[in-house]
Amino acid sequence: QINNGTTADTGLFSVVSGTVQNVGLVEVEVTGGNDTGALVGRVTAGGTISKVWASGTVTSATGTNVGGILGSAIGTATLSTTALGSSDTNISEVYSTVRVKGGEFVGGLIGDMNDAVLTNSYAAPDSVFCGNEDCSAGGAIGNLQGSDVVTSGPGNSRTQGLQSISNVFVAASEIVSTSLAGGAKNISAGLVAVVTDAMPASNSYYNSTTLLSPVENPDPNGAGALTTAQMQNSANFTSWDFS
Repeated sequence: QINNGTTADTGLFSVVSGTVQNVGLVEVEVTGGNDTGALVGRVTAGGTISKVWASGTVTSATGTNVGGILGSAIGTATLSTTALGSSDTNISEVYSTVRVKGGEFVGGLIGDMNDAVLTNSYAAPDSVFCGNEDCSAGGAIGNLQGSDVVTSGPGNSRTQGLQSISNVFVAASEIVSTSLAGGAKNISAGLVAVVTDAMPASNSYYNSTTLLSPVENPDPNGAGALTTAQMQNSANFTSWDFS
């Protein structure tokens, strides 16, 4: 149990710029302020998180960037004209059933992700909830900022973007964005709630049957909605390797 009140950067680790892997967290109870997650409050440039899972509860009453695994993940993207971009902050093979409650930018896996990469991961929380005015809740990520493909300059040169999300699946029971103050921009979405300058998610889906309340459709990051029956057919998971 971690109870830091409204202290920012709350988690098993407060701030990480190195590697954390092969960690399992059972029935955590984490309370903090901005940038709160079960494992790490804030991952900065150069951070790598892999083979991590967690269950339990993460709560930040009015905090921003609250996630089941990470509060926030911030990287530095390297782009070129010949291949997709890369990031120095990478999150892979993470799994969470953590119930998440926060103020703004709340996600089943990550509250806020900026020029980082999330791959091969799964979120199955009972609830992802945000309560501030104009709040945003996503099954995997509350707020995603990335680097999209850019075409400009002499000869319309094309700079490749950063593929921020690939092979991510969400099976959440409830994704709720609500506000007692009656915010006009409350957003809930199966995969990602708010997207800025990011490429569409690749081969990523959310289970539309398990959701007890509706979310935005289509998901603003291009995730596919699958029913439970469709989810049980591997052919619906494009490019996934089940061997």
